[in-house]
Amino acid sequence: MMAKRRKLSPGDVFEINLGMLGLAYGVLATGNDVAFYDVLAPSTPSLDMLTAREILFRVYVAEDGLLSGQWKIIGSISLTGDLLKPCKYRNQPVGSNDLFVYQAQKFTPAAYDEVKDLEPLVVWFPMHIEERLRDHFEGRPNKAFEFLSRIKRYDPSTHQEIPVSPGRSAR
Repeated sequence: MMAKRRKLSPGDVFEINLGMLGLAYGVLATGNDVAFYDVLAPSTPSLDMLTAREILFRVYVAEDGLLSGQWKIIGSISLTGDLLKPCKYRNQPVGSNDLFVYQAQKFTPAAYDEVKDLEPLVVWFPMHIEERLRDHFEGRPNKAFEFLSRIKRYDPSTHQEIPVSPGRSAR
């Protein structure tokens, strides 16, 4: 007999073991992305304590990773505030200088200033989220996030990326 596959629900809280560093936490938000709390704990805190903390970042995580059991579901909370709304993400098609805001399964053309601070539209795997959380809690930049967050500039005729001098914006 096959094991019953668990259905994820908005409000499910995940506990993420970061090894010697401690435990981190995320919650499935409206829109099926995951918001990660700015919490690193030696043991499981109360759900109330978690919900009182700031959100570090919110991203899509591969569903099979969420269902793998690698991250333990420790309970469910009632979503409030921004967690009730679909999040906005930045999208830039490869080879294009066009920028879009992605929200609630819609792409809307946008200007650089509208998207420059948005999280890129990317589906992350659990191991990459764990690396990003470790980097945050150990005070170093995350190389994958830095690479994915860079708004690129492309030559319109060749669609090849135009290198940007260090310290200069790709606008």
